[in-house]
Amino acid sequence: MALKQKKLAALAALGAVIILGAILYMSIPGFAPEEDPTDEAEEIEVTESETETETAEEEAAPENERPEAPLNRANILLLGFDERGLADAIVIVSYDIKTFETAFISLKRDTYVDFQTWSPEGSGHSAIGWASYVGMDYGAGDHESGAKYLAETIEELLEIRITSYAGITFAGFVELIDSLGGVSIDVDPLFAERSSNPLPTGRQRLSGEEALVYARHRQNPRIPEPGSQSEDGDRVRRNQKLLQAVFDRLRDLSSEELLETYDHLEERIHTNMNQWDLMTLANIFYNKDPELIDKVVLPGQYETVYEEDIDQDIDYYYLDEDKCAELLQELGLK
Repeated sequence: MALKQKKLAALAALGAVIILGAILYMSIPGFAPEEDPTDEAEEIEVTESETETETAEEEAAPENERPEAPLNRANILLLGFDERGLADAIVIVSYDIKTFETAFISLKRDTYVDFQTWSPEGSGHSAIGWASYVGMDYGAGDHESGAKYLAETIEELLEIRITSYAGITFAGFVELIDSLGGVSIDVDPLFAERSSNPLPTGRQRLSGEEALVYARHRQNPRIPEPGSQSEDGDRVRRNQKLLQAVFDRLRDLSSEELLETYDHLEERIHTNMNQWDLMTLANIFYNKDPELIDKVVLPGQYETVYEEDIDQDIDYYYLDEDKCAELLQELGLK
């Protein structure tokens, strides 16, 4: 391979690898019942023809009804899938294609979807995180189909256009970190003291499993991070540190090592992005100061809803539609 081609391929590989790290960047947890939507769906009378019309592909809005994207904007949906195929981490990376001004917009997986048709009302599955599972044919299909359906659901929910999408399972994230030989993180003594999976304190080289523990911790008591007022905020800041550590490690790799990493993880990446998309994303993350990237969580509030069919309280996150529209307008997504 010629040197220029190798560099281009390595840059594309870097873009793909960065996708995996960025998915955890602003990952915010929530609650989802253990039962699958299909469990409750079987309890109501539905004809075979009606069931067939409720597939993710047919539920999606027709192409001519999708929101129009600003001509100068790319909105890339990044997802982290749990073991069932639910979207546990949902982040939109939006950038101006001329200035490369960039924003990270995080959606909580508990975000309430009032127009969902994948599960009966009252069964506890109205959170947006279930959309990817439904798009995967209720867990039986592939992750790319799940990402596609979730992208279409977000388009309808936020009235924005998603231009491409990519996702990875958390098992794939662990494999990514291990393939890099681990990442270096300063572990606060409070984390080691309060976490159910304590890590050594100080500057540590974390393995993939350790990095996942560091990124996804979400139990009381809080492990506070400077400037944070909530457990969600603590977790966001730890994920920011982790992503920066991934960036720093990637910068140490040669083109050959990047290609080797990408080849090793290619099957873990579920995306419709082409090589140009990957290289553009790599350029943004590789060359842009992370402090210059806008980082937001869509505004809203949690409400506890009693779901009669499962006799259980579910905490849904209800978006503040006016504030969300205003924020997305300010960031250039509308």
